[in-house]
Amino acid sequence: MLVTGAAGMGKSAVVQALYEPLTARRGYFIAGKFEQFRRTPFSAVVAAFKALVTELLGESAERLNRLRNDLADALSPNGRLITDVIPQVELITGPQPPVEELGAAETVNRFDAVFRNFVRVFARPQHPVVLLLDDLQWADAASLNLMRGLLTDEHQSLLLLGAYRDNEVDANHPLTAMLARLAEDGGTLPGVALKPLSTDDVWQLIRDTTSASMVEAAGLADLVVRNTGGNPLFVQELLKTRADDGLMRFDRTAGKWTWDDLAEIRAKGFTESVLDLMVARLGRLDDGTRTTLQAAA
Repeated sequence: MLVTGAAGMGKSAVVQALYEPLTARRGYFIAGKFEQFRRTPFSAVVAAFKALVTELLGESAERLNRLRNDLADALSPNGRLITDVIPQVELITGPQPPVEELGAAETVNRFDAVFRNFVRVFARPQHPVVLLLDDLQWADAASLNLMRGLLTDEHQSLLLLGAYRDNEVDANHPLTAMLARLAEDGGTLPGVALKPLSTDDVWQLIRDTTSASMVEAAGLADLVVRNTGGNPLFVQELLKTRADDGLMRFDRTAGKWTWDDLAEIRAKGFTESVLDLMVARLGRLDDGTRTTLQAAA
């Protein structure tokens, strides 16, 4: 399934809602995110399964022994292809022998086939896997080809969710080409397109959040939508920043949020840039915290 929408529409949040019901049924929810300026092949898929294998290392000795046998059956004699990209697997399987040298095209095809076998070990009816690949607009061609192979594999209990900004994917984008090839193979992907919140949506959100009256919430909702275009991230941040500015206050006696003057809130303005939004948030931090964040980054 594909989940699309512009930045801030809540694509990741919608998909994350699957986590609790899936894990309650002994399934695995794993996620990887592609990066704009570091397009390492298979990076998001590898990151997702690294996290899964690391989690499974805490299982009982009996469970790990079964997993070791399953991996040996699925990967032999090419287990080294997996341990080279997910070293944690070697903690379960032990060291793997070198693989046969092949030409470039054959090497890619072999890796795709071995990785599908690797995924089958985990994606089974007794413990299905939901794999979220986020920011597909930045995915590399090799990852998209691997994704296509996973989507056409009928021998695994895998739900693959792809999230991306559809306003950054045009007819010439590699993702578009991959989806076209998938369609030629007879595969179709259902999609969920997230749209901006309506004024009624924001009105209800404000009422639920602030316990304001219908009239108070209506005036603020109209202002918020005009300033944010209904983008859920911006709606949330506008309300937060106005509370930080002291223009919205929590009345403990009344048990609700209050505000004095919409004109004062309107006069503050609001950015429609995610970058400006984050810079403004960082600007509110003290010098020590910003220095710590700079070192961590």
